[in-house]
Amino acid sequence: MSDNVIHIGAFARLRTLDDVTAYVADAYRSTTGRSWMNRDGGEPQRLPLDDGNVAALIAHAVKLAGDDGLTTTALRSVFEQVGRERWDRGLKMARDNNLVQTATEPRPNRAGRTQAQAVYRSGVKSNGGA
Repeated sequence: MSDNVIHIGAFARLRTLDDVTAYVADAYRSTTGRSWMNRDGGEPQRLPLDDGNVAALIAHAVKLAGDDGLTTTALRSVFEQVGRERWDRGLKMARDNNLVQTATEPRPNRAGRTQAQAVYRSGVKSNGGA
């Protein structure tokens, strides 16, 4: 599978953000044969998805979030098993292909104070039943 191919419809069976998170965890386990957390105290291992699949999964997760969108922190938490560089490339690919749109909006931070945050929303328009 090429890193520059985005497979948009491949994740239709994932109907919630929890489904996407579980898919990433299951894909990691099937790839490595072990759970994500490294029990020997070392760094957690990262899921080796290609960039096109990461971009498609990001687009799907953002679409599932609906009109409220997802902040960077919320979106990243769905993909914490994907290495940061691969996630960044997937997010860039999703943005460059207009699969996600970004806006800066006031949202509460972890402490509950409002601050400007990037919010991602779907750039893919539904065609009714897809």
